[in-house]
Amino acid sequence: MKTFYHATPFSNLIEILDKGIECRNVEHIVYLCEKPEDCLKFARIHGNTDVLVLKVRVPDKDVIETFDHSETFFKCRCFASTKPIKLHNIVEYVRYTFK
Repeated sequence: MKTFYHATPFSNLIEILDKGIECRNVEHIVYLCEKPEDCLKFARIHGNTDVLVLKVRVPDKDVIETFDHSETFFKCRCFASTKPIKLHNIVEYVRYTFK
């Protein structure tokens, strides 16, 4: 198991506590970063001002590295879970708000 971070709008908290983190995008993956501050970079660039960052544990076999961003610009590598992340694999979560 590896530890990663996932950012999402805070409004998703109730659904995540009910179902875990689902693969809802076109790629059918859950985007992940190695540090919470890296997740926040992506959330901010997408215009999110009320952000939930979740610390998650993901089986090694379910993790891939993604290359759909500029590593030079974001100054981080990005990963993804190829499967939904179950509630028991969410270790903690923190809310961030920006003006």
